[in-house]
This record gives sequence, C-alpha cells and structure tokens, in this order.
Amino acid sequence: MSETFACRLTAPLPSAIATIAIRGSHLLEIVSRCLNRPLLEHQWTFGRVRFLKWPIRADSEHVVACLVDEQTFEIHCHGGVAISNAILAALSDQGCIVVDQSEWSELETANGNSELESSLKRLCEQALMRTSSERTAGILLDQANGALHKLFMEIDSLARDRQWLDAAKVIADVSRWNRLGLHLVEPWRVVLAGPPNVGKSSLINALSGHSLAIVHEEAGTTRDWIEAETQIDGWPVTLTDTAGIRQTDELVEREGVQRATERIAQADLVVIVVDGTQGWTRQHDQIAAMCSSQKNHGRILIAWNKSDLSIGTQNDLSGSPEKPNIGKVVRCSAKGDIAELLASISRELVPEHPSVGQPIVFDESQQQLLQKITICLQSRVSLESDSELNLLLQVLTQKP
Repeated sequence: MSETFACRLTAPLPSAIATIAIRGSHLLEIVSRCLNRPLLEHQWTFGRVRFLKWPIRADSEHVVACLVDEQTFEIHCHGGVAISNAILAALSDQGCIVVDQSEWSELETANGNSELESSLKRLCEQALMRTSSERTAGILLDQANGALHKLFMEIDSLARDRQWLDAAKVIADVSRWNRLGLHLVEPWRVVLAGPPNVGKSSLINALSGHSLAIVHEEAGTTRDWIEAETQIDGWPVTLTDTAGIRQTDELVEREGVQRATERIAQADLVVIVVDGTQGWTRQHDQIAAMCSSQKNHGRILIAWNKSDLSIGTQNDLSGSPEKPNIGKVVRCSAKGDIAELLASISRELVPEHPSVGQPIVFDESQQQLLQKITICLQSRVSLESDSELNLLLQVLTQKP
C-alpha cells in the first residue's frame, strides 16, 4: 500500500471520545511530523497504548495512541468535533488521504479483515466513546486491537477440532473478568449506608472531592440519595449518599429511607458507615442484614468513620457479636485520612487487574453469547461451516 489513509471511525458528532485511524506506510514518520518531534520505533510495540500531546494551534491536546500493526495507527482524542477535525487536517497536511467510514470499510475488506473482526472493532470503538477513564480506555483499546477477536477465533478453532473441553476452559477463563467487563463503560455503584448522623455526607464529599451533600449535626438532614460521579484508582465509580436508615414516622424522611433501601439493592458495593465515637448499633445490624439478603450479593465494606475522634478499636463491633464476617473494617476520617478507604473500595471492586492484551467481554449480549456457546460445547455439537456456533458468532456482526 503506497498511499496512506486517515478516517474518523466514530460519528462526526460531539462525544466523550473520538477515534481516528491511519492506514498505510511510514505511519510513525507521519505522526512525528504532526507532533513536531520524532517517535522512536523501538518504543512502539504493537498493541501498546501510549499517551501523546498533539499540537493544536497554540495549545495541545492529550490523546491516547496505539500502533495496531505494521500498517494501522489509532488515535483516541476528546470527542469534540473541532479537535478531531484539527487532527484530521494535520494528517492531511502530511499527505494522508482522509476518507469516510464507508471507504474505510472497503479498505479493511481489501486488507483481509473478516466481517466479524470489523464488527467487533466497531463495537469496541462505540464503547470507547462512552468510557470515562484512561484505565478503562486502555482495556477497551486492547479489545479493539484484536484481543476479543482472537478469543472468538480460538474458541472456534478448538471447537472445530472437537477439543470441546479446551474450548470450554477458554470461555471459563475469560468469564472470570465478566464483572469487570460490564463496568468498563458503566460506573461501579458504591452506596454509603448507615444510621443518621454517622458522617455519610462528609465522607461522600471527601471521596468525590466536591461539596455535594449538605453536612449538618442534626440527624436526618439527607432526605434523598445524592450521586457523585468520580474515579477511584482509575475505575469509574458512582458514589451514592443515602438517607440515614432508621425507624421514623416523618413522611418525607421515611420515603428517603425507602429510596436508600432500593439503592442498596442495586449496589456493587455497600459501605456501611459507623460513627467511631458511638460504635456498632442495632441499626447497623438491620442494614447489614438488609445487604446480606439482597439478590445481587453485593460486597460489604465497613467504614469506621471519625477515627480521629474514636478511642475504641476498629474491630469493636459492640452489640453485634454474631457478624465477624460481614465485611472488612477500615478506619477513616472525612476530615483526615481516607487513603485506606479509597484503596479498600478499589480492591473490593477489582480484586485483580487484567494483564495487557487480556480479552474481556464487555457487554451482556457478548457474555450471553459465550454462555450459549458453552451450552453448544457441553452438547458436543458437530461444528461444520453452517454450525450453530458460527450462527452464534454472527450475532455480533448484526449488532449496530
């Protein structure tokens, strides 16, 4: 391929992230000229994500870049139309032929990419438009750069060779990342729960870095849930400050307690907040029992708040001798140190981090597809060219 092409793969509309691809020869040389500095070839391993500053007029834009293969380079930037247009204009000035998405699809077909591979890549790029952190963007870039396609091809190859157990094991290995996969785009839901006046509002303000919740010494100040979008250790998180849970005859507060109960049922992690100067109470017993009875079996973490004022020990669950295993206890203070609480939330949500290039199935339809394939494998399906497995794989190519 003597000519070099550039294309905005995402729609030319404002969005979180825009994806621009370059295909041809001398890719690093072209990008180097756009950046006004050399890109050293030995620093660019295929599939490795790097961060660059792309000059735009008198300023620069932070972009995520990746050398996909010898003839493909990808740039992921802020989704504003002006930014992506400026990058495309710079590439055009360096000799790239800017094409639309239909022309790019023809180039992919000519380059030997299968319909499934192209479809998977589009799904990954659509997910990239909605992600909100560099960490999750890097994982999705791995999928867009072939990790997910290789997974399906490995399953298909093993099944065609009638190595059903090996194929099922591949699916089982990748399925352990399902929980993380569903939160590459959708934030984790972390709910702060507890009786009134234990410091939930102060904690959510400290964890989010914003004064979102009203803090007052009078119990029952928070009447409804308050949400804050943030990142913890690079993972997108929605923090929810709920109304204090207690028995009350006050109509508005009672409605707030009911809504708090609903939020707990939807949570990926419930942080039960304890006033360290008061200790564990019967109301905490009720909240812990409520969390344990939820169908989603979300994780529980105990935040022993106001630790700077507490003279008791963090393991003193006074009045609650029957619950030694309800969750890890972490000392914290909204007015002091919350580092260990942040680290504990991250560990509870993502106990293990995926390695570079790890295939991760990132939406429910793909996970359901793998479940159907597993059923086929367990049934020892004969996998010919028109097999049920191939029909299942084609589901991905039909998703817009």
